[in-house]
Amino acid sequence: MNDAGGTYNGSSFPATFTIAGVDNKPGSSLEGVPVTVTYKDASGNTLAGAPKNAGNYTVQELFPGSRDYASASLLTNFKVDPRPMAVTAVATIVTYNGTTSSPGVPTITAGSLAPGDTANCTES
Repeated sequence: MNDAGGTYNGSSFPATFTIAGVDNKPGSSLEGVPVTVTYKDASGNTLAGAPKNAGNYTVQELFPGSRDYASASLLTNFKVDPRPMAVTAVATIVTYNGTTSSPGVPTITAGSLAPGDTANCTES
Protein backbone atom coordinates (compact mmCIF):
# COMPACT_ATOMS: atom_id res chain seq x y z
CA MET A 1 0.00 0.00 0.00
CA ASN A 2 1.17 3.50 -0.72
CA ASP A 3 -0.17 6.90 0.22
CA ALA A 4 2.58 9.44 0.13
CA GLY A 5 0.24 12.34 0.92
CA GLY A 6 1.41 15.64 -0.53
CA THR A 7 0.49 19.31 -0.56
CA TYR A 8 -3.16 20.39 -0.59
CA ASN A 9 -4.28 20.72 -4.21
CA GLY A 10 -8.09 20.53 -3.94
CA SER A 11 -8.14 16.82 -4.85
CA SER A 12 -8.27 13.74 -2.64
CA PHE A 13 -5.21 11.64 -1.80
CA PRO A 14 -6.33 8.01 -2.27
CA ALA A 15 -4.10 5.13 -1.25
CA THR A 16 -2.91 2.70 -3.89
CA PHE A 17 -2.67 -0.96 -2.98
CA THR A 18 -2.53 -4.47 -4.35
CA ILE A 19 -2.75 -7.91 -2.84
CA ALA A 20 -1.32 -11.10 -4.30
CA GLY A 21 -1.52 -14.79 -3.52
CA VAL A 22 0.94 -17.57 -4.30
CA ASP A 23 0.56 -16.86 -8.03
CA ASN A 24 2.12 -13.42 -7.36
CA LYS A 25 -0.50 -11.65 -9.53
CA PRO A 26 -1.39 -8.36 -7.82
CA GLY A 27 -4.99 -7.17 -7.71
CA SER A 28 -7.62 -5.52 -5.53
CA SER A 29 -9.04 -8.84 -4.30
CA LEU A 30 -7.83 -12.34 -3.56
CA GLU A 31 -9.97 -15.38 -4.34
CA GLY A 32 -12.85 -12.99 -4.99
CA VAL A 33 -12.60 -11.41 -1.53
CA PRO A 34 -12.07 -7.64 -1.81
CA VAL A 35 -9.68 -5.57 0.25
CA THR A 36 -11.37 -2.73 2.13
CA VAL A 37 -9.70 0.61 2.71
CA THR A 38 -10.60 2.88 5.63
CA TYR A 39 -9.33 6.42 6.20
CA LYS A 40 -9.19 8.12 9.60
CA ASP A 41 -8.28 11.66 10.60
CA ALA A 42 -5.82 12.53 13.38
CA SER A 43 -8.62 12.25 15.98
CA GLY A 44 -9.48 8.71 14.85
CA ASN A 45 -12.73 9.67 13.11
CA THR A 46 -13.55 7.46 10.14
CA LEU A 47 -13.79 9.42 6.88
CA ALA A 48 -16.23 8.76 4.04
CA GLY A 49 -13.35 8.51 1.56
CA ALA A 50 -9.81 9.60 0.83
CA PRO A 51 -8.99 12.95 2.45
CA LYS A 52 -8.22 16.11 0.53
CA ASN A 53 -7.78 18.74 3.27
CA ALA A 54 -4.50 19.45 5.01
CA GLY A 55 -3.90 17.28 8.08
CA ASN A 56 -2.57 13.98 9.39
CA TYR A 57 -4.32 10.77 8.41
CA THR A 58 -4.19 6.99 8.73
CA VAL A 59 -5.29 4.55 6.05
CA GLN A 60 -6.00 0.89 6.81
CA GLU A 61 -6.08 -1.84 4.22
CA LEU A 62 -7.96 -4.90 5.46
CA PHE A 63 -8.18 -8.32 3.85
CA PRO A 64 -10.70 -10.33 5.91
CA GLY A 65 -9.34 -13.69 4.78
CA SER A 66 -10.57 -16.31 2.34
CA ARG A 67 -10.74 -20.05 1.98
CA ASP A 68 -6.98 -20.34 1.46
CA TYR A 69 -5.57 -17.12 2.93
CA ALA A 70 -5.54 -15.75 6.48
CA SER A 71 -6.75 -12.24 7.23
CA ALA A 72 -4.24 -9.42 7.05
CA SER A 73 -4.20 -5.68 7.61
CA LEU A 74 -1.80 -2.83 7.10
CA LEU A 75 -1.81 0.70 8.56
CA THR A 76 -0.06 3.63 6.93
CA ASN A 77 0.20 7.17 8.28
CA PHE A 78 0.41 10.07 5.86
CA LYS A 79 0.12 13.84 5.80
CA VAL A 80 -1.47 16.39 3.50
CA ASP A 81 0.50 19.61 3.92
CA PRO A 82 -1.10 23.07 3.81
CA ARG A 83 -0.71 24.86 0.48
CA PRO A 84 1.87 27.65 0.91
CA MET A 85 0.79 31.12 -0.05
CA ALA A 86 1.11 34.72 1.09
CA VAL A 87 -1.54 37.44 1.07
CA THR A 88 -0.48 41.09 1.09
CA ALA A 89 -2.62 43.99 2.20
CA VAL A 90 -2.91 47.09 0.03
CA ALA A 91 -1.82 50.37 1.56
CA THR A 92 -4.68 52.87 1.46
CA ILE A 93 -5.29 56.27 2.95
CA VAL A 94 -8.84 56.75 4.16
CA THR A 95 -10.46 59.69 5.87
CA TYR A 96 -11.96 58.57 9.16
CA ASN A 97 -15.66 57.82 8.72
CA GLY A 98 -16.48 55.90 11.89
CA THR A 99 -15.94 52.44 10.32
CA THR A 100 -13.01 50.10 10.00
CA SER A 101 -13.52 49.30 6.32
CA SER A 102 -11.00 49.99 3.61
CA PRO A 103 -11.43 50.07 -0.16
CA GLY A 104 -8.19 48.11 -0.57
CA VAL A 105 -8.36 44.48 -1.66
CA PRO A 106 -5.55 42.18 -0.50
CA THR A 107 -3.79 40.14 -3.17
CA ILE A 108 -2.10 36.76 -3.25
CA THR A 109 1.58 37.58 -3.72
CA ALA A 110 3.15 34.13 -3.34
CA GLY A 111 1.78 30.69 -4.10
CA SER A 112 -1.70 30.19 -5.50
CA LEU A 113 -5.15 28.87 -4.75
CA ALA A 114 -5.88 25.25 -5.55
CA PRO A 115 -8.09 24.63 -8.60
CA GLY A 116 -11.72 25.18 -7.65
CA ASP A 117 -10.91 27.22 -4.53
CA THR A 118 -11.77 30.91 -4.25
CA ALA A 119 -10.51 33.69 -2.00
CA ASN A 120 -12.69 36.25 -0.30
CA CYS A 121 -10.36 38.90 1.11
CA THR A 122 -11.24 42.22 2.69
CA GLU A 123 -9.21 44.76 4.61
CA SER A 124 -10.33 46.44 7.77
